[in-house]
Amino acid sequence: MDKQKGLKGFLVMLPGEIIEIPQDSDKSWLTLFYSLPRELAEKWKPAYELPRCPYAVLRTDKYDHIVCDDMFKLLVWDCYAWCAWQYLTSKLITRCTDGLREI
Repeated sequence: MDKQKGLKGFLVMLPGEIIEIPQDSDKSWLTLFYSLPRELAEKWKPAYELPRCPYAVLRTDKYDHIVCDDMFKLLVWDCYAWCAWQYLTSKLITRCTDGLREI
């Protein structure tokens, strides 16, 4: 099999520099975390300590104890699962009221 060539991560453009975050790095979860509304992201208290500006987290290792914690990944997964569930349940209710049967 051919080996993958090129980047194996995410390029992040910061003011004055470009850094690469490997896909298997804990910091790769930050792209999903910063897409969450603040109300959801604050459900786990240590995540509340993260600045809402990703530059501060990416530039230093000061917040690694939060980002590398398994609870951080669980928070991100749970928030996206909750959002997906809200969407799916609203679609099921709409289908049931339109006379279609449940899935």
